[in-house]
Amino acid sequence: MEVKDARGQNLTFVIIGSNEADPLKNKISNESPLGKTFLMRLPGEEVEVITPRGMAKYKILKIK
Repeated sequence: MEVKDARGQNLTFVIIGSNEADPLKNKISNESPLGKTFLMRLPGEEVEVITPRGMAKYKILKIK
């Protein structure tokens, strides 16, 4: 999944099971706040999620 954050930076995440998650490699768990928010979304949607670092906003660009 490719997203754009509030600073305009493009990021790529892979959503996987919690046993395989590695946030340092942008492999996020489907049970994490980001993973839960990104599931079932479509390109063009904008989402907000509360993370351990605070509120984050993303625009969904592409789903692979």
